[in-house]
Amino acid sequence: MRKYDASALTKFRLLMWKNFLQQWRHRIQTVVEILLPVATMALILILRHQIEPIRQNTVVYPPIPAYSLKFSTTVLAGLNISQLSVAYSPESPVLETIVQNAIVNLFAPNIKDLIKIIKENWGNDSSPIQIPPSVIDNPASLGEILKLLIRVEPYENSKALETIYSDEKAIREVIAAVQFDNDLLGLDNAKNIPLNMTYYLRFPEKPRQYSLFGIGGNSWRTDEIFPFFAVQGPRFPFSWEGGNDPGYVNELFLGFQHAISMELMQVMTGQSLKDFSVNINRYPHPPYVQDMAVETLMFIFPMFIMLSFSYTAVNIIRTITIEKELQLKETMKIMGLPTWLHWTAWFCKQFIYLFVTGLLITVLLKVNWFTNEQGFSGYSVFTNTPWTVLLLFIMLYLSCTIFFCFMISSFFSKGSVSALFGGVIWFITFIPAFLLGMDVHVSVPVQAITCLSINSAMSYGFQLILGSEGSQGSNNRLIVGMQWGEFFATHSLETDRLLFGHVCLMLVFDCFLYMLLALYFEQVLPGPCGTPRPWNFPFKKSFWLPSKKVTQNNEATTTPEYNINVKEKDPTNLKVGVKMANLTKMYGNNLVVDNLSLNIYDDQITVLLGHNGAGKSTTISMLTGNVEVTRGNVWVAGYNMTTQPQLARAHIGLCPQHNVLFNELTVREHLEFFARLKGYSGQQLDDDIDNLIDSLEMQDKRHYLAEGLSGGQKRRLCVGIALCGGARVVLLDEPTSGMDPSSRRALWELLQREKKNRSMILTTHFMDEADFLGDRVAIMSSGRLQCVGSPYFLKQHYGVGYTLVIVKNNNFQLDYCTSLIGKYIPGTVVQQDRGKEVTYSLPNDYSHLFEQMLNDLEQNADKINYKNYGLIATSLEDVFMSVGSDVEINSESDDTTTTATVSETTDNDQHDLALDQLHRSDESETGHRLLWLHVSGIWMKLFWISTRSWGMLLLQILVPIININASLALLEYLFGNRATVIPRALTLSQGYLSTETLLGFNGTQTSSLGARAAQGYELLYESFNKKSMRLTQLGSAAIGEYYLKKTKDPVIMADIRNQFLVGATFMDKGAVAWFSNFGYHDVVTSLANVHSAILKGINPAASLNVYNYPLQATYRDRSDIQIMMSLLSMQVASSVGNSLAILSAAFIMFYIKERVSRAKLQQSAAGVRPAVMWGAAAVFDWLWFVVLCLPIIISCAAFSVIGLSSFTELGNLFVCLMIYGAAMLPLHYLFSLVFNGPAIGFVILFFVNVLFGLMGAQIVEALRNIASGTRVAATILDYILQFFPLYSLVTSTRLMNQLGLKTFTCMESCANLLETIVGNTTDCNMEFLCKQFPDTCCVGDGLFEWKDPGILRYLICMIITCVLMWALLMVLEYNLIQRLFIRHRSPPPSTAPVDEDVLEEAQHAQRAKLDKGLVARGLTKYYGDYLAVDNISFTVNEAEIFGLLGINGAGKTTTFKMLMGDETISSGDAYISGYSVRNNITQVHQNIGYCPQFDAVFDELTGRETIYLFSRFRGLKYSDSPARAELIANALGFTKHLDKRVKAYSGGNKRKLSTGVALLGRTDLVFVDEPTTGVDPAAKRTVWRALRDAKKAGRAFVLTSHSMEECEALCDRLTIMVNGRFRCLGSPQHLKNKFSEGFTLTIKVQGRNLESPRTSTKTDSGIEAVKQYVTANFNNAKLMEEYQGILTYYLPDQTVPWSKMFGIMEKAKRELDVEDYSIMQTTLEQIFLQFTKYQQETRGT
Repeated sequence: MRKYDASALTKFRLLMWKNFLQQWRHRIQTVVEILLPVATMALILILRHQIEPIRQNTVVYPPIPAYSLKFSTTVLAGLNISQLSVAYSPESPVLETIVQNAIVNLFAPNIKDLIKIIKENWGNDSSPIQIPPSVIDNPASLGEILKLLIRVEPYENSKALETIYSDEKAIREVIAAVQFDNDLLGLDNAKNIPLNMTYYLRFPEKPRQYSLFGIGGNSWRTDEIFPFFAVQGPRFPFSWEGGNDPGYVNELFLGFQHAISMELMQVMTGQSLKDFSVNINRYPHPPYVQDMAVETLMFIFPMFIMLSFSYTAVNIIRTITIEKELQLKETMKIMGLPTWLHWTAWFCKQFIYLFVTGLLITVLLKVNWFTNEQGFSGYSVFTNTPWTVLLLFIMLYLSCTIFFCFMISSFFSKGSVSALFGGVIWFITFIPAFLLGMDVHVSVPVQAITCLSINSAMSYGFQLILGSEGSQGSNNRLIVGMQWGEFFATHSLETDRLLFGHVCLMLVFDCFLYMLLALYFEQVLPGPCGTPRPWNFPFKKSFWLPSKKVTQNNEATTTPEYNINVKEKDPTNLKVGVKMANLTKMYGNNLVVDNLSLNIYDDQITVLLGHNGAGKSTTISMLTGNVEVTRGNVWVAGYNMTTQPQLARAHIGLCPQHNVLFNELTVREHLEFFARLKGYSGQQLDDDIDNLIDSLEMQDKRHYLAEGLSGGQKRRLCVGIALCGGARVVLLDEPTSGMDPSSRRALWELLQREKKNRSMILTTHFMDEADFLGDRVAIMSSGRLQCVGSPYFLKQHYGVGYTLVIVKNNNFQLDYCTSLIGKYIPGTVVQQDRGKEVTYSLPNDYSHLFEQMLNDLEQNADKINYKNYGLIATSLEDVFMSVGSDVEINSESDDTTTTATVSETTDNDQHDLALDQLHRSDESETGHRLLWLHVSGIWMKLFWISTRSWGMLLLQILVPIININASLALLEYLFGNRATVIPRALTLSQGYLSTETLLGFNGTQTSSLGARAAQGYELLYESFNKKSMRLTQLGSAAIGEYYLKKTKDPVIMADIRNQFLVGATFMDKGAVAWFSNFGYHDVVTSLANVHSAILKGINPAASLNVYNYPLQATYRDRSDIQIMMSLLSMQVASSVGNSLAILSAAFIMFYIKERVSRAKLQQSAAGVRPAVMWGAAAVFDWLWFVVLCLPIIISCAAFSVIGLSSFTELGNLFVCLMIYGAAMLPLHYLFSLVFNGPAIGFVILFFVNVLFGLMGAQIVEALRNIASGTRVAATILDYILQFFPLYSLVTSTRLMNQLGLKTFTCMESCANLLETIVGNTTDCNMEFLCKQFPDTCCVGDGLFEWKDPGILRYLICMIITCVLMWALLMVLEYNLIQRLFIRHRSPPPSTAPVDEDVLEEAQHAQRAKLDKGLVARGLTKYYGDYLAVDNISFTVNEAEIFGLLGINGAGKTTTFKMLMGDETISSGDAYISGYSVRNNITQVHQNIGYCPQFDAVFDELTGRETIYLFSRFRGLKYSDSPARAELIANALGFTKHLDKRVKAYSGGNKRKLSTGVALLGRTDLVFVDEPTTGVDPAAKRTVWRALRDAKKAGRAFVLTSHSMEECEALCDRLTIMVNGRFRCLGSPQHLKNKFSEGFTLTIKVQGRNLESPRTSTKTDSGIEAVKQYVTANFNNAKLMEEYQGILTYYLPDQTVPWSKMFGIMEKAKRELDVEDYSIMQTTLEQIFLQFTKYQQETRGT
């Protein structure tokens, strides 16, 4: 037995082949997907080009006296000079003296600077302290004055000391606190002071430069020793003292440390140190390259990466979800593809393409593209990091991106929704990045949780790489960077920050986490096509150990219960392919399939029939495993679908109701893919494909892409896919839907041939198809199986045999006629009396008497007085209607099901009256009233759709709320996050990984204090006894020169910059404390080492330990001003931009869907003009947008965003948002005309918003702030981008925020500083501050000014954009460009013969009046050089239904579109009610109704609301709408569904609603495009009746249809189009008479006996016998068709009476293998098939 399944490797290779083929067929899209992120990242090169590295020379710093307060003037100016004090603990006379003396020693040398500060801030007259000049040079007097000026406040212990800054005023009054050991409480004798002393210097937790002036670091960094993000070159390269982060020199810390330590040592040793001077000195720095771009890129680069791949991510999510939405994934799964293989192939394909992208981006970032003015060219975006490391991290991120997209796609079933939410979630994942990107303390768990967010982890990783870029030496050698082996490298033992290696591991973990979640949610939330598993399925044993046992049908534990009304005996000698036992499905309390038991046999086609909603589709879904079975069992090829779905599905071939095809694959590739999936390969595969292509009659389409096939060809291909690979069970769900009759016939023949060794299940709405194909027919109703058997059996059981139709003459003798028939058929009564016709039912039981009865009837024609008569044979449709009529009660079908058996020609007075009343009551409004109806109708439509699309509504509301609030909450967390305060020992023995200290002595006396101190320095390092602390003695060598020589090699510099931190040079009477400033605490640590060395030089047993232990303080404003200044304006503007990029792009989706579904055209056809349609929509959308922007305003107010929180500021922001909304909408409306898919339209527009609105703003801002040389480029970009609305809004928001921040900080300075100095804040305003601080506090004339920082220019540009976009939209909507440039092209003269009826009609069209109906003259349409419609002319009169027929590609759809104004006319014209389609399309639309082929109604509305809405568009009085809705629903039979959402409608009810919409108003002409496609017979007849009734009311119709039965029932006249031309024209009866004289005899020869199938030989002999019999008994009988035992003869002899023909065939039935027969006149379908051969012949040529 053949293996039905391919190996996993084969399937994987197959999927990869398919995926790459699909991608390759979209070459442009592939190039865009690969290069778009690269092109976007290329914008970084603009920054890189503009911010050039500058080669700096050696930097040498001068020494600074340790007592100097020269660098502390800013802090001193912020102190309250009149209330200064220093606190200490514990209280002790000795300690108080030490502190007092230290204060005098510190401030006395700096008294002149102090007096200068007092004079500058207070003036000479108002100074609170007067220091006479004579005192300045008198040390003793000066000391006393300083003791009075700066009080010493004792505290009992360290705990009492901790409260000194609880009042914010104390920050400006208490300079610092000195905390000694509590054991020293009450110490009153200096001699008792211990040799081992420790003290803590305790300043406020925030350095005063920061808390008072908003500059410098925001904490003392006691929990860190190095900056986490290293900088290139020296830290604070131009600060001699080491800068202001943390600012030990600026903040007076170093001065206090030196003063107290020196005084303490004097007390401890009893030796005076006044003559021993101590200086501090920064190490010099060798030549380096200063690259300001690195610091800028640390903030901008991660955002660019995130934005660059936003399109990629959203597109992957959309593509995967669309595959699910189109059921491609589920179809492949049904055909045997495991889920894990599907995901693996997707990953590999995406990874390969993204690898190319990643490689190109790596090249972009690593190549040295530029040369600066100094001739330096050795720099790139990532100058020092190896390209392999960069590529590794990029690919790690992109791999994680793929898994992230998998996870997000698993939540959604619709591509458009997934794209929308995917974009939002993608942006949200970047918001936490600010937690890790800022130099603030974040706990390790929070860091780890943040790294679970893909873009936050990526951002942090790139910041680490950029932070490690380091510096570059003069020889251009690559140094530092993130090197291999350094991923976990750190120079600090105390760091609690995640390192680069940790980030990489987190990304790997994220990949696994995202994929696991994707696999889990795929099972739990499979979408509408799948079977959901319980949430706990991974914890069940059956999941890990599924059953492999084959459960045979006869082993089934479930005994089928056959509760069927009518059932033919099952065959006993055929193998069961599918077994259904007690199959039940419930949705909630709704029973959809009720205890269904049915066997499907091999070698048979079983047709499953039922009204819409009868349960057919649910049954099919249970058979495939897509829908979970509530009760019962299904076995497919012997495997239980519930417990063994994988094995069962391997035998299934599926043709779904809708085409499930890959647009990018050819016909052959489709068949190859699915056949290989079934295990075919080699010659067997080729043979199978070739046979199928031949059988499908698609030889010439073998290499055509699926998207290029017609609808019928696509259906054939879907059937071919179901049959390929030798599938044993084939499920065909409406396989011929949308196919023309000739294609349908060809497919029938294929299925008959292919059913051998297969079990086929087919559903259809075509009863002739069921009759022809069905070996057995099963009819379902209300979820139950009502009957099952062969068509012949069912017709025998339900059918009346024949219906005798007698056409009456005047004085028709009804009673005599009835009695005559009653002689042969007892109990005969009139079935229907239809005016000119009377019908009788003739049961099959009396068929042997038909000949005699009809003879008698013919002989008594004069007595009865009739014209003629005819016989209509019972069809399977009659059976179907009979079954439906008997039992259809609660199905989703329609209200008219119970009346469905009424003949289509029955006069229904009630419905006639209803439609006539509808027509009479439809009085149209005009003028302003009509305009109001149109505008209000548009608003109603948009309101209903907006408020009922819960996913979209939720998204639109949540996007700004989540984006803004998450960003602001994180900022609030950062600002309010108090820095970790721990005591920091000022020594190298704690926390440092490895250090090397330089020691030199430049003295001459070995016994000098300096010499002893140098020895003490050595003793100090010996006492630490740590190998990581090395001491290098240089003797008299200059430390600065040694350091420069040592670091000359940039590689060594990179290695030792965090090791050579401190050093000391001692002289006889002095010392220099060297520090590198690469660490936070280098300067004070170096000074502490010098102090300890001096102490040990005097007394080796003594020691002095100094700690920096900041005190917690109370601040009026808890936020960090500096971080706020640097972050808030950028982050708020980005958050607003992110929100609006998504929010704005979402508006496009509805309008694309509306246009593509032709709902927009339907509204135009209802009379709504484009200007009104777009104008009303814009007003609604603008107001809705304003409402959606309110969360932005509320959030800013709630978080008190500085610059965007006052009433005025929020008002300004609101004005900007309103102007942006007005400018954005017409731009997005224009984009909606470009795209054909809502999802792709959203994705692309979203990316455009991101590219120009966000990234553009980021680049301009970066270029503007970095250096003066880059501002020209920033200005040029700014002037270009200002016309893009989102850019102008983001920039305006940033400027408003910055202006508010500037005002806030200036006023804060006013409150904090001038309150003390000025003493009166009433006059402290921005005008006053502008005079005091012209560089920082001048804000210009206001916000609304033209020049920066005003936003008027951006607002004006948005208004200009708004006007231009509206003008362009109107030009396109009114086809003004096409009218100017359209090329009129007439067809060449035709030499082909023209039918005389067609010619006569063309002549009539030229003569006809134009004021009524439709007149088409010479309509022609070219597509390029292809002539689609060739010079057709015709008229449609009032109260006429004109049929436009033709197979797919004949030109009827193009004709339809031209008449509707949906396509331009190449030549000719058409007139509707006197208006030209070419020139007066608006008036034309007001006079036509339109029912499109596919329902263009809105799913979100109810049926009643839809009628209300289109009544408004038609200008009908609104007061009549309730009655109008009821009338239409009654007339069309969907009253009970009137208040249901259209989404819940069945296909039939949707068609009825569309028809009802088309019938609204008093239009003269209605276009109806295939009105009953996919509709069950009952609903079909209801639609027909409505159209006929509307015709009676005087309306004209143009109808297209593939149903010949429909055309024959409805059309007064019709034409058949072939190759763009009319081939015939006239009434159906006229065409029958003209093109086919005589009868059609159809004979069904026995050959499919269920009990014992006959051999092929016997069947053939039986057919031959029947052929000979017909030839012998009928004159000139011509065999027209022969289909698998069905013989169709054309009998040209019209003289043979019906009675004789019945007599001949009854004899044949008795004597030959004739199972059934029917006699009728030639049908319209047969005429159609004759003409369509010409189309096929032309195609072939």
